[in-house]
Amino acid sequence: VTMWLEKKGTGGAKPVVPKQYKRLYLYKDGDQCEDVTGGWAFTKPTSPASSYTSSLNKDGCMYCGGQNSGNGIFSTVNQINMSDYDRLIVEFYYSGNAGDGNARIFVMSGGTEMIKVNISTVAKNKVCFAGTSELAGGKVQLKVNTGGYSTTHMYIKRVWLETVGE
Repeated sequence: VTMWLEKKGTGGAKPVVPKQYKRLYLYKDGDQCEDVTGGWAFTKPTSPASSYTSSLNKDGCMYCGGQNSGNGIFSTVNQINMSDYDRLIVEFYYSGNAGDGNARIFVMSGGTEMIKVNISTVAKNKVCFAGTSELAGGKVQLKVNTGGYSTTHMYIKRVWLETVGE
């Protein structure tokens, strides 16, 4: 715990309370956090191959995988009030054979692309974080994009909002 006093003119000091760190999960290890999100929905890519599948809880993750061309989108059912938070963070991992530039994850808010990560190079078989951005109200959308002739297996483990503290 950190405490300090801030000098206020000649009349002495007043206590200063630091910004409180807090976290709000939108998805956690298979829990869709429906009290906040209303649940999650998945929109399949426009051209999924016959082996393409998706799940809102596969081994504790939101999952989409197989061969496709286009965008698969996980989206909260409810709009999310992000005004009390500084960051939207997505914890995920990926496996597949998509080449550089073919596989990406986009973190979207209200239909606007906020963060783009090339998953074929940075997220291969390990947990990664897609970090911070200016947040706007609206549904949180996680768009998984792959090109044709590649196989993608995307696992989204946790999604949360947090304050950074001071």
